[in-house]
Amino acid sequence: MLCDMIPCAEMVLFGKHGSDMCTVAVRTARLHTGRKKVLFSGYHGWHDWYAETLQPRLRTSSEPPTLFRFELNDLSSFRALVKEHSGEIAAVILEPAAQAASLDGPVCDADPGFLRQAADICREEGCVLIFDEIVTGFRHPQGSVQQATGVIPDLTCLGKALSAGMPLSALVGRREIMRTSSQAAYMPTFRGEVYSLAAAAAALEIHKRQDVPGKIHEFGHALKNAINLVSRELNVQGEMIGAPFRMIYRFHEPDDLQRSLKRTLLQQELLQRGILTYQGYMLPSTAHGEKEMEQTICAFEGALGKVQEISSEQAFVRYLDIPLL
Repeated sequence: MLCDMIPCAEMVLFGKHGSDMCTVAVRTARLHTGRKKVLFSGYHGWHDWYAETLQPRLRTSSEPPTLFRFELNDLSSFRALVKEHSGEIAAVILEPAAQAASLDGPVCDADPGFLRQAADICREEGCVLIFDEIVTGFRHPQGSVQQATGVIPDLTCLGKALSAGMPLSALVGRREIMRTSSQAAYMPTFRGEVYSLAAAAAALEIHKRQDVPGKIHEFGHALKNAINLVSRELNVQGEMIGAPFRMIYRFHEPDDLQRSLKRTLLQQELLQRGILTYQGYMLPSTAHGEKEMEQTICAFEGALGKVQEISSEQAFVRYLDIPLL
């Protein structure tokens, strides 16, 4: 089913979460090419190979670095990085769209021109191009960035959107490279857990019959516009930014501390009104309908109003009950 729906897919390996698949993808690329270095752009999980970018103390100082970050859609800096490490690059792994730079955004959209150039450069270098579509798979317009742009990577990481939220992930890709994954020392106990696979089979049938990304886009776009209208009506200096399937509210506040205080208070007030986000990020799904739309808009009206009220008092500390975001 996945090979029919994902352009690059000729073989599939299943896992339980996105970090699994990003790790196996990088291991496979290193084994396939015989090289170690990886260029990356985005967030690719919590496993050791990537965790050193989140916590530098995890990297052994005596070892030369093997991971190098580049900015999405910045072709000149990407070219320069490839030139610097030419002949040593095993893989380029990136979130091709909806990549979140920080809790203040921006949330970068796909740039087909950049992705095409990056793919060409990877082919010239003989390295493996990996799309981390854990966020965009089955949620981006047309179901994936590669489907929408026509840029086909060598490997793709998919997450639990393929199983409607049940714990399942998949690595899909070209047969020649995927065969190497059998050597990647990937042996999780619950890889063959059947309930998530059954959920995926049912969910993928729904994806075949319905335009799930289209429904998510319609809902998210309407919600984004409604929240921004509330902001203007309340005279709040901020806006909802990002893709309709992954967006976040950003305050136009130049002071870092004040921006964090406002961001934290907003999330606290939303929680008290029954709205749960992931550190501010909102990811609509087809489970959300008119009732949820109305509830969310109403919650933002109250929450943003509270932020405005307390901002004028400069009394954030007296009101915050959750850790600073």
